[in-house]
Amino acid sequence: MSINQKEHYSVSRERLPGLDLVRVLAVYFIILSHAGFTTFRGIGVPFLLALSGFLITNSLLKEIETSKTISSKRFWKNRFLRIAPAYYAFIIAAFVLDTIILGDTWENNLFFFAATHTVNYYNALYGHGSGMVAHLWTLSTMEQFYFIYPLLLIFAFKTNRPVAMLSTVVVLSVCWRVIIYSETIIIENKIPWIYNALDTRFDSLLVGSLAAFVLAKKPYATLNFPAWVWGVLLLLAGLALNLSKSIPAFHYTLGFTVEGALAIAVMLSIMKLSEAKWFSIVNGRLITSLAKISYPMYLYHPIGLGIGFKFIDNYLIGFLVGTLVIVALATLSLNIIEKPFMKMRFKSFSSGAFK
Repeated sequence: MSINQKEHYSVSRERLPGLDLVRVLAVYFIILSHAGFTTFRGIGVPFLLALSGFLITNSLLKEIETSKTISSKRFWKNRFLRIAPAYYAFIIAAFVLDTIILGDTWENNLFFFAATHTVNYYNALYGHGSGMVAHLWTLSTMEQFYFIYPLLLIFAFKTNRPVAMLSTVVVLSVCWRVIIYSETIIIENKIPWIYNALDTRFDSLLVGSLAAFVLAKKPYATLNFPAWVWGVLLLLAGLALNLSKSIPAFHYTLGFTVEGALAIAVMLSIMKLSEAKWFSIVNGRLITSLAKISYPMYLYHPIGLGIGFKFIDNYLIGFLVGTLVIVALATLSLNIIEKPFMKMRFKSFSSGAFK
């Protein structure tokens, strides 16, 4: 669909430094949280969602700038081919391991929710089910967003005020959370619903989207502050993220929006600090390799951690062993399952939180 831009948004073609480290950290914060490191609880989710919104919008703005259009079908196909093969392989593996080998049950049609990428609404309705797949709510939220967002962005550009349009959706998302939290509308298990559902999480991704628009107007290269400024911003944003989650009335209303903005501040700080020579390792081969397997690491981390903690009594050693198992499973997934399908994708600018 052709898009006529009243206001021009120019996206840099240069690769953003430190982006691979940001991808790795977005996933590893979640792994650390699920491993029991409470400092990271509640940090990984806003980080991953905001990063996803940022990268998807950055890619779509490049497509608009180049071709004056957004091909929704191409976008959806590329996202499907990137996500679905590894996802369904993991679902089958998790189901077999959980129900046949370990003897647990998947209640309330959990397999259906997993197969239809709606684990977030399973968690919202029934609470977290099997530990093997409960974490997939974040991926379900992102996939549902991917389905809606190209159409929303096209409509936003049709209004000639895309930033204002997306900002309005952010405000509506906050208002909807306030309505649910205040019980103006009664939703059973309101906290699980607010935390997991796309309709209450839309702004968590749109904050990243708006950041991409801001950087299209004020390019990343122009953010020339001293390294110590970025270091202080990183520290303060991290502390604020921890503080936000400790105040429920704030966290479950305005908090998701603020946490998304703080996550973007953390992301930019890491990217800017990675430009320093003393921090150049973050743009090296190790981080690049880990970024390539960040998606299957996210998928398989409950299995890897479970193996590490089951067979190793020492907590830290068990965690390290679990991490190695996660990396091994993720590497197998990338090379055996994902790469053949990645070759089938259309050439495009599309890029998400997972490389």
